Amino acid sequence: MTVNQQITGIILAGGKSSRMGISKAWLTIENKRFIENAISILRPYCHNILISANTREYNTYGYEVVCDRYPSIGPMGGLEACLNRSETEKNLVIPCDVPNISAMIIHHILHSVNDADVVVPIWDNNTLEPLIGYYSKRIYPIIIEQIEKREYSIIQLLRRVQTRYVHLHGFKLHNVNTPTDYWVSTQQCRLSERKPYMPWLIVVSGTGRKVGKTRLACDIIAHLSKKLPVIAVKVSNHFHAVEAEQKQVAGNRNFQVFEEQLITTKDSSRMRQAGALRSYYIQATDEFVHDAFQVVLQRVDQQVIIICESNNLTRFVTPALHLLVCNAWPLEDEIIQKFSHAIPVRFSDEGCSIDVTNIDVNALTGVFLKSKI
Repeated sequence: MTVNQQITGIILAGGKSSRMGISKAWLTIENKRFIENAISILRPYCHNILISANTREYNTYGYEVVCDRYPSIGPMGGLEACLNRSETEKNLVIPCDVPNISAMIIHHILHSVNDADVVVPIWDNNTLEPLIGYYSKRIYPIIIEQIEKREYSIIQLLRRVQTRYVHLHGFKLHNVNTPTDYWVSTQQCRLSERKPYMPWLIVVSGTGRKVGKTRLACDIIAHLSKKLPVIAVKVSNHFHAVEAEQKQVAGNRNFQVFEEQLITTKDSSRMRQAGALRSYYIQATDEFVHDAFQVVLQRVDQQVIIICESNNLTRFVTPALHLLVCNAWPLEDEIIQKFSHAIPVRFSDEGCSIDVTNIDVNALTGVFLKSKI
């Protein structure tokens, strides 16, 4: 399934919040309300969003609020009402009380659909999360049938339709149902656990211009492209005029994404010439690098290694490997703080301080180092 097809996002925000004592949708995490966070998660993937709630207090967000047609039957009521209202076959469902749903979870779900009616994740401890997933409107008659029989279990629904269970490793989601849950969730966000881990991603950063970032990226591409297809991404926070021959795949006032088409000395073209299956050039302000990167992820329809040249992407995701190309040593304190998890790399007359052949990939677990760099 490609995610540029029309998809309706559904936010389940109609719970009574009895254990919390207040509406969970209005709780905040990282200065953003839970309902706002849910909207921001769905917006890159969905052409329309429906909010399942039995109050009109969410109208201020500009999306339709859908009330339960069958009250007091739990999540099944919200799912029924929104699928009834949805104008698309494809629907992406999330609850508003799980604030750390990552883009990679959504990515895995949407790219696992094929002919399934429902796709839901299973975590490392074999816990099923039925309220995060893809739901086809094809199952609506079965939902009505269950409701008429007073069978309100979502798990029972999954057993009656063609459900695909996607095993996601390394992700930890936190349902917020009580004040203690909320405290734990906020603490974990402060510890940066909210950033999704991407086992197939290598990020190359640099302490300045012309320090060898693209040279290193190209060396890695040439090495790893012999093992798996590689997608290359070049990120710049400067907006420049782009050749008319380039293929623009997305863009607004905050970011632009181009698929490299030309053979030139530009960084994105060099990475393509080094062996990348496709190469993308992103122009984005710092705050929208992640949004632009999601556009690239949405265009990946097979298992690939992604090598991204960027100084800002690791603010939003945790790569399998982060390399920092340096033009001076020792590093300044400001650089150390900004790139605290990166491995320093230097070029000299003797060549590169790392051997890129020590970077390898496992078809199941992703990128890893065969030995210390």
